[in-house]
Amino acid sequence: MDSVHASWQFGSRSELEEQDLDFEVVSSSDDGVEYGLLEGVDEALLRELVAEQGSKGGAFVPLSRPLPFDQGFVLAVRAIQHLRNLKRKGNKVIVGIGGSSGSGKSSLAHKIASVVGCAVVSLENYIDASKVEDENYDTFNSLDKALLTANLEDILNNQDTELPLFDLRKRERIGFRCLKAMDSSVVVLEGAFALHGEFSKYLDLKLSIVGGVH
Repeated sequence: MDSVHASWQFGSRSELEEQDLDFEVVSSSDDGVEYGLLEGVDEALLRELVAEQGSKGGAFVPLSRPLPFDQGFVLAVRAIQHLRNLKRKGNKVIVGIGGSSGSGKSSLAHKIASVVGCAVVSLENYIDASKVEDENYDTFNSLDKALLTANLEDILNNQDTELPLFDLRKRERIGFRCLKAMDSSVVVLEGAFALHGEFSKYLDLKLSIVGGVH
């Protein structure tokens, strides 16, 4: 399978110093800019981002300056479309969106999904109640990492996979839902640990939001 990767950050780099991100985006957006209004700027940024796509591995060129949220969102959509065109038919584009609680990960994921028609997978559904300590459900150790890895492998290999469903009010897993291989060519994984090293190897595109409560 072709391997094409890109990544950038929404917000302050100082808050996520250890992540390998290609450009920054300010997290909050008050203007509600329409998608079409940013197309001109977006095309220029996309050309800049993919300026060296002929290089080995198809690596994107890092952008050093921060971008507003809406502009970053549109560039994310265009980058996903670009990756989808580069992939051979049947191969999935897997996107990871990380960030702290309340930063807007879910909002961004579903905003992207409304444009590109992708499937959204939330890490909240991978909580394993038996691994939760001191009622803290927001730790890496509380995740069912084996199940998530198995699901990502299935998605990567274009196979149907059973995704867990977790009820935060009941504090328990309540079942599964089937993500069929034919449902979407793009899958977005969103959650505080979506960009963790154990999962990042599956990601074609890595976004991180910092700041704000959405």
